[in-house]
Amino acid sequence: MKVTSAFYSLRAWGSIASETASRVFGVEGSGILRRQGKMTLLERYYTPTNPQTELQQSHRAMYGAAIGSWRGMSEEERESWRYYQKRRRSRPVMSGYNLFVKMFLLSGGNPKIPPGQ
Repeated sequence: MKVTSAFYSLRAWGSIASETASRVFGVEGSGILRRQGKMTLLERYYTPTNPQTELQQSHRAMYGAAIGSWRGMSEEERESWRYYQKRRRSRPVMSGYNLFVKMFLLSGGNPKIPPGQ
């Protein structure tokens, strides 16, 4: 459980074990504290669904390929992506790693630093 403030404050969030939730809030089973606007809500915990569609799996595979490509780079290549990101000065600000992954996904697996950078 991760709690950043007292349970009764407006800033509490995280998950609550079943015995705590039932004792403090009168909720059966475990619960989740979440924020919605200025309100803190307690909801029953549920197991999220994971449909594993073909599109979802292809995106995960592409993302995994991007991570593997970054890990397979030499430190010089990684440093060139970091340097390129610092020189771009565009928003959103991100790390060289994040820029590489973004460019990898947008280019279909063949990211290149533009010439003259």
